[in-house]
Amino acid sequence: MLKCLNKFLQIRATGKELVKMNNNQHLRIQSFMHLVISNNTLELFYLVAMNLNRLRKFILSVILSVSLVQAAYSQEKTYLYYTDAVYQRILRVGQDGDDFEEIVTDGLGFPWRIAIDEKGGKIYWTNVDYNLVQRANVDGSEVENLLVVTYPQGIAVDTERGKIYIAEAGTPQILVADLNGSGLDTIIATGLSDPDDIVLDQEHKMLYWVDTSLKKIMKAGTQSSHAEVLIDSIYTADPTALAIDSENLKIYWADAGSKRILRAELDGTHVEQVLAELNHPDGLAIDPQNGWIYWSDKTLQKIFRADVDGMNIIEITSEEITDFHFGIALWKAGSR
Repeated sequence: MLKCLNKFLQIRATGKELVKMNNNQHLRIQSFMHLVISNNTLELFYLVAMNLNRLRKFILSVILSVSLVQAAYSQEKTYLYYTDAVYQRILRVGQDGDDFEEIVTDGLGFPWRIAIDEKGGKIYWTNVDYNLVQRANVDGSEVENLLVVTYPQGIAVDTERGKIYIAEAGTPQILVADLNGSGLDTIIATGLSDPDDIVLDQEHKMLYWVDTSLKKIMKAGTQSSHAEVLIDSIYTADPTALAIDSENLKIYWADAGSKRILRAELDGTHVEQVLAELNHPDGLAIDPQNGWIYWSDKTLQKIFRADVDGMNIIEITSEEITDFHFGIALWKAGSR
């Protein structure tokens, strides 16, 4: 058997000569093996002939395919959009703190919370200074005034059903409208005090919002008129912002009172701490694909990122490029 293996390696070593012999013969790709067993001796004959012109075309096609995959991957970069209430602007930055850019700088007043319609390529935000719900393209162009609402705070986008949900603090109530602002209606009109940040679990058709006066996290179905308590004040001192991880069925919230970020199951059970000893956590966003959590800190005037288990904290923005911000939202470029 050892003798046979050596013979096989010798034949492989001469493969280049075989190809060289047939370089100008333009043969079709052929490969065959002939195995002969005689007198307990195994002889292996291996012959390969290859058309080099076809080989070149194959290599070029592989290089092109790899380039296309790399280009597609680069287009899926995650961007973080956030509001800056002091300088009245909306900004975005890359997932690692690069590609900082001002997106909207005119006619904003006091931008509060922000949400993104990935399918439609739109950003939506509330403007508490002008009592408006506004939107623009993800590049900041074509700013539109959609709705006049008394002190709108939280906003969530339902890309599957073409709806936006608004937490209105002036009345207070939870509103729903079409993506273009038409069809405004009230979902929840009772049991509210000061509804602020609101998020949507699209798969289960559930809304979750923070009530800063009640110091509770509430929930309701998108077709329901009845609000329920999800997280009571016994578990949170001053909830400010929410984020949903629909893939892992978790809800996260920032608690400025206890200076922590916590999470629980979507039914409110198994409350656990993710991050502690923060300053004033407010805006919140989850990237379940990469296993990251983002939050803004109004005291430090910065935005941070960490693993969803609270490890590996890094600074995404500094005080030089942001100030008094409330809302943050994630957008994966090329996700439409």
